[in-house]
Amino acid sequence: MHPLELIDLLVVFAIVIVLALLSFQFHGKWRRRIRIVTVCCVLAYGIFYAVRPYWVNQQVQEEKIVLEAYLKNRYPTETVTVRSIPYGEDGFESMNPHTLFVKFSTEPDAEYTYLVSGDESIHQTSHSSTIDSKFDFLHLED
Repeated sequence: MHPLELIDLLVVFAIVIVLALLSFQFHGKWRRRIRIVTVCCVLAYGIFYAVRPYWVNQQVQEEKIVLEAYLKNRYPTETVTVRSIPYGEDGFESMNPHTLFVKFSTEPDAEYTYLVSGDESIHQTSHSSTIDSKFDFLHLED
C-alpha cells in the first residue's frame, strides 16, 4: 500500500470514528441521520478506492497519446516506444504512475523519462542508459 493511500485510509477512518462517536451524543432522528452520513462516507471512500486505479490508468493512457503525438511532431523520422508504470500493481507503489518512459529506435540503449502536465505541457525529466559513462545522448531537451 502506498503511503498516500495509507494516509487517505487513516483520515477516512478518523472521520468515521468521530461521526460514530458523535452519533451517540444525539437521540432520535439526529442519531439516525449521523449514522446514515457515516455509512455514506464509508461507501463513498470504498467506491473511490475501487475506481481510482481505472481512473489513473485512463489518465495515463491519455497522456501517452499526447506524448506520442508530441514526439511524432518533434522527431518525425524516429520510431519511439512509450511505456508506463502499471498503477495498482505490487512492486510499483513508490513510483509516479504518470511517468512515461521513451526509447528511440536510433538510440536503443537510452531511455528518456517524460511527464505530461494537466495542461498538456510536456517535460523531459531525466535520461538513462544501459551503457556506463554514456554522455552523448541524442534526444536531450531543455
